[in-house]
Amino acid sequence: MEPIFCLERALREKKCSLRGTSDSKEWPSPSALWRDVSMMDDWYIEAKSYWDNEAPISMDGVLGGFAKLDAPDIKMSRNLMLKLRTDWTGSVAADIAAGIGRITKSLLLPLGCARVDIIE
Repeated sequence: MEPIFCLERALREKKCSLRGTSDSKEWPSPSALWRDVSMMDDWYIEAKSYWDNEAPISMDGVLGGFAKLDAPDIKMSRNLMLKLRTDWTGSVAADIAAGIGRITKSLLLPLGCARVDIIE
């Protein structure tokens, strides 16, 4: 089973919301968003333009102008991860699209992950 489906099943069991969303369209789940081929071209064209031309090399750039959301995002992500599993001590994790390593530094290592593979 693909990891996204395992995550969605675990979230569903914990009665967490699964609705994916964007500026213009809604999907029933995050995996449905990524299966929507019509979304992909626009998504990647806009993302490439942002990173090539607009994004400052800073927390504000990484978060699209919303650096103030870093702490609340980490807190909510931590809460989610602790709902899925209460003890992460000694775990191995992968930080996919790690960018500046915000998730590794502020979430995965403090949770107790023994090793984090950072993939950009």
